[in-house]
Amino acid sequence: MREIDFDVTVVGGGIAGSEAARNLANQGFKTALIEKRRSPPEKSLFVNSDLLPQDLVSRLAERGAIIPVPNHLLINTDDSRRNWGKREESSPHSTFAVFHPPIIEDARNRMNGEIEQVDGSYKGSFENYERVTTQLSNERLIISDFLIDASGDFGIVGRLHQVEGNGKLMVEDDPLVLWLKGVRVFGKFEEGLLIDPIGSKVGLSWVLPYSADYGDIVSADICRLSELKSNLKIRQQIFNNLLKYCVVHDLCEIRVVEQNLTGFIRCEPISPAVSRKSARMYQVGASAGMGSPLMAEVVPAALNWASRLAEEIAKGATPYEFYRRWRFEKPMFLYDLELAMLKRRVVRQKKGIYGSNHPVYRAILDYLPDGEQKKVLSTRKISPRYWPRVLAAIADNPELVPNLAELGFYYGGVKVNNALNGG
Repeated sequence: MREIDFDVTVVGGGIAGSEAARNLANQGFKTALIEKRRSPPEKSLFVNSDLLPQDLVSRLAERGAIIPVPNHLLINTDDSRRNWGKREESSPHSTFAVFHPPIIEDARNRMNGEIEQVDGSYKGSFENYERVTTQLSNERLIISDFLIDASGDFGIVGRLHQVEGNGKLMVEDDPLVLWLKGVRVFGKFEEGLLIDPIGSKVGLSWVLPYSADYGDIVSADICRLSELKSNLKIRQQIFNNLLKYCVVHDLCEIRVVEQNLTGFIRCEPISPAVSRKSARMYQVGASAGMGSPLMAEVVPAALNWASRLAEEIAKGATPYEFYRRWRFEKPMFLYDLELAMLKRRVVRQKKGIYGSNHPVYRAILDYLPDGEQKKVLSTRKISPRYWPRVLAAIADNPELVPNLAELGFYYGGVKVNNALNGG
């Protein structure tokens, strides 16, 4: 086997991997970027504009690779009283549709350090006290001081990585995931309007226009990673229901299907115990579950923390210390609260209860000024100065109390689980 020597090996050339490799190389690390695909898939997601670096937004806008979608309409197909809509023709807190390839190309175009892209598929890796050995399917061996897992939602590196003296693999969990099944089509859409039909028959779905005649129609729902293979029929039925609902209610038209869309997004972050197992393997992006647990919004965290990883490694931060930074000390999302909301949602959906928490939305709209409303709906964070108004909303809306009490129960469970796993 041929051995190649590097400072850092990055597995995965997606958004997190490319951004991590760029910053590592630019800071002087001799970096290997392992990616089996010559070009990234044409994936897209919608993200909140407040969470993206504004210089990146400007560069992507110049290329037409980021599309503002300022208007949002939520349709509860089970109970129309729980519908919710927010239309803002011009808002600094709008949603963006973001394509992955231009973000990856942007990172690679700004690389100016020593980096080598290695074609091949990751097969396994082994870590001892001194170094990490990564094996590729073409029998090449890459020796490096550190290994970065940016291999995507399944986190294949973490699930195959071994540490000397530890008989268990790094990651063996069964996280909650948001599965996706949809189509990208040419047809007819209301440009600038993101529509979320949600309910027991259509799941947690969306109609996302990129223009008046091009967009995505996607069905989604929550399950455990281990359940993905067993619920194929359920996913197909939910997708069929969504298409029928879109046609019957004139939400959009389909003329030509360009491509089918399938996949999943990891919702739960890796546990603190996982990050403690290694001294040389770091997980970023979807591999770590860095995205918002509730919204499965991974792009901002992937960009933010992949860019900081080089600095953390240069300072000598261990994988666990890096984990603590993004998970607890300087989080982009309210991970524990959102994870509690997600777990509560899963339990409710098993009972057939889908949809927005209308009392909460009503309290936000009735008690917060317009600018703060947009901020809360975009970032899910409330400025401390407005907490008295929140307390007033709770006092005037007694139906909020059992909701908050139930959420508190799940939040306590998340905190206890963190403590038991070394958080």
